Amino acid sequence: MFRRTGIAHLVAISGLHITLVATVAGALAGWVWRRRTALVLRWPVRKAQAIAALGAAAAYGLLAGLGIPVQRALIMLAVVVAALLSDRRAAPSRVLAVALLCVLIADPHVGMPVGGFLAVLWRGGDDPGC
Repeated sequence: MFRRTGIAHLVAISGLHITLVATVAGALAGWVWRRRTALVLRWPVRKAQAIAALGAAAAYGLLAGLGIPVQRALIMLAVVVAALLSDRRAAPSRVLAVALLCVLIADPHVGMPVGGFLAVLWRGGDDPGC
């Protein structure tokens, strides 16, 4: 029905949508976490935000059907969350390189179209630390 009416692009789930859901979930989790002293003392806010963002993005991705762009965004988000949770200072370029490697391992043909590479490069621009 959406293709016949010409609005299929309005309901297509992309990596941008996953990023938006993760951002909102992370911000909401941080807001709640900061208001509970016991939680702040138990675990850092940034780590709680990262886990909440990944959980919300994964749930949204499952509901959306896990298309290729959604899988790519989830893999990249999982690598960034893992880097944050490891308590090691990692250069954003290295995190992006590991994310790209994980995406290529998951789907070796993702790099064939130019859009696959552009999506990875664009995600690197999402992080203000880049």
